[in-house]
Amino acid sequence: QQNLKERASQLDKQKRAKSTSIRQITIESDKIAKERKLKRRYIKKLQSQQKSIEKNLRLKQIESQKLQARITAIIEEEIRKSKLNKSNKLRDAKINKAFERKKRKFKPPVKGPIVNTFGVHPHPVVKSVKISNNGIDIATTKSQLAKVIYKGQVTSIFLSTNLQTASVIVKHGSYYTVYSNLVHISVKKGQAVKTGEKIGKVHKSYDGRYIFHFQIWKNKEKLNPEKWLKI
Repeated sequence: QQNLKERASQLDKQKRAKSTSIRQITIESDKIAKERKLKRRYIKKLQSQQKSIEKNLRLKQIESQKLQARITAIIEEEIRKSKLNKSNKLRDAKINKAFERKKRKFKPPVKGPIVNTFGVHPHPVVKSVKISNNGIDIATTKSQLAKVIYKGQVTSIFLSTNLQTASVIVKHGSYYTVYSNLVHISVKKGQAVKTGEKIGKVHKSYDGRYIFHFQIWKNKEKLNPEKWLKI
């Protein structure tokens, strides 16, 4: 009888152990199922965010293409007008030499890190998207004022297609500097400007950042600003 009791007790313990083991397996299975569900949600969210990023990028690229077309047209017109006056050649040649002596010595038009470099390269987040940049983008701070990197003449001031920001083009002989994503412009077309003169305030972008766009051209050739600025 004692043996029967011990045997029954052992069976009872085994049943409880099996029951505990089944519960643990069930808990682990539920945990794995929840983790998989969360992972699927996270992937879906990332995919949704990527679509949103790609959509914004496409809109920005369209806006950028329009800006570039406008800048190109303005500079080409300035070159055409300059060629009509022979005396401009001698004057421009003198200004060109002075401008070129300052290469790698120009102070950046605003303070801040470069967040988008010159040329064609993959987007930092969406690698499948390539960005073409005719200049550089600098992330700056609120109330930052853009300054002319070298004395010259304001040849054009124009609004972007969204009518929220403006670009300023300054001529330095055969060289042109372009200052974009500005508001509260403080210069006028045809005005002579000095080195370091303030021309406008950097606009707050849709994502809450203050991104300033800058270009350097020599006639129709787009130059890498990083090779000209003292960075």
